[in-house]
Amino acid sequence: MIPAILIIVLLLLKVEAIVALGISAVAAGAVSIFCQVASLQSVIQVAYNSYTTAIEKGILQTILNRGGMSSMLQYVAIICFAVGMGGTLILAVLLVGYVVSRISCSQPIRDAGYDGDVVKEKDLDVFSL
Repeated sequence: MIPAILIIVLLLLKVEAIVALGISAVAAGAVSIFCQVASLQSVIQVAYNSYTTAIEKGILQTILNRGGMSSMLQYVAIICFAVGMGGTLILAVLLVGYVVSRISCSQPIRDAGYDGDVVKEKDLDVFSL
């Protein structure tokens, strides 16, 4: 009951959601250790693998025997992959934009208009600094 009240109070105080969930999880672990005399190892194991029960009723077993961080790893992997692909796409767009801007800003090759080895007076302006 304490972690539930704590999370409601933290959210009413407009604490960030991730911080409130983290504080509530730590409070739930502390309640488990001090009130239910659970070991720290069992608290971490339940947080990672989830709670399991041997209840006979199918619907209750389905509700109670799921969760934990290990069940969310596939979704975390999908999110990480999507963020990586998004970053790659942004990098590719920036690279293409850079290449196009460099190509469009380059000077065209000019025909100097030489007649054999004779240099005309107008050609000297092309080479002047």
